[in-house]
Amino acid sequence: MLWINIINQIKEEGTITKRVLKIVPLLRTCSNWFAVTPLGKINYSSTITRWDGFLVEFSNQLFYVDHKTYEIIKNQIKWKVKNEIKVIQK
Repeated sequence: MLWINIINQIKEEGTITKRVLKIVPLLRTCSNWFAVTPLGKINYSSTITRWDGFLVEFSNQLFYVDHKTYEIIKNQIKWKVKNEIKVIQK
């Protein structure tokens, strides 16, 4: 999948489809957290799972960083993210 199109949609419109969100990989460890660019906060629940964290770009790929992982790295990295990413049905 070409993540760059989805990343551009998030940057321009602030939205992601529910179908795509389900396949976004989780980023728990990273060799260089300073190279990770936060795209926005996400807080969404489905019948199966809950997303409460950030969608980020790393190496031209889209990842999800959960709130628990951010709590661990936030002393080293300060993400100033105010925008909320909306999940749309498509």
